[in-house]
Amino acid sequence: MQKIQSFILILALCCSIACKKKKTTTEEANVGIEIAEGTTENDARSEEAISMEDLEDVDEEQAEPEKLILQSGEYSSLNLAVNGDKVSGYLEDQVGGEGKFSCIFLFHTISREGNKIKVDAFPPTAPSDRHDGWITIEDESTFKLWVDDMIGGCWNVIDNLHGEEKEGASFSIDKKENWKAVYLVESAKAYFYDEKSDASKRKSYVVKKDIVYATEIDGDWAKCNFYGSKSTTTGWMKVSDFYE
Repeated sequence: MQKIQSFILILALCCSIACKKKKTTTEEANVGIEIAEGTTENDARSEEAISMEDLEDVDEEQAEPEKLILQSGEYSSLNLAVNGDKVSGYLEDQVGGEGKFSCIFLFHTISREGNKIKVDAFPPTAPSDRHDGWITIEDESTFKLWVDDMIGGCWNVIDNLHGEEKEGASFSIDKKENWKAVYLVESAKAYFYDEKSDASKRKSYVVKKDIVYATEIDGDWAKCNFYGSKSTTTGWMKVSDFYE
């Protein structure tokens, strides 16, 4: 009987030890799961941080380039006027004796996309003959001009002005000016005024197809220069006297 009781006590003790070991193992396993879960969360946060950095890099790469503003002035055979995002200009060049081949046209802004400006180009002899073109700004004093179709004899005069490659002719500034716009006179006579009023009308005038350069624009009035062969005439003029 005493042997049986001793055996029962030993068996109970073994069971108790086994239960304690199982509990410890289970707790260790739970701790391991928590550590694993914690590691997964940290990894996810790390991946998220890397992803955000990548996105920032992409945003910087895709950011729009700085908007450049050209300087008004003389660019070799081209006179350029700039008023904010708008440009207008007059190009006159020739090669050969007595202007055997000539390239003459005006242009003004239609729209702007970044540092590319879409322009409307036309010869002064036929203002309704319009041609699409592009100005690509390289810096404040350098640009390229491309026109989609031939104007007069331009193809013989200026390289890369036309062509399917759309490379464009390069122009760099020679002399700075403060022109705001280049206008082609449409009226038979366009008079100068001392002030922005009809009462200040002067006797001096320019005629149809003459070119004038505005240094100020105020509503329906523009203060313009006309560069004659011997002198320069300056005064206020009505914008309605010019081609659009």
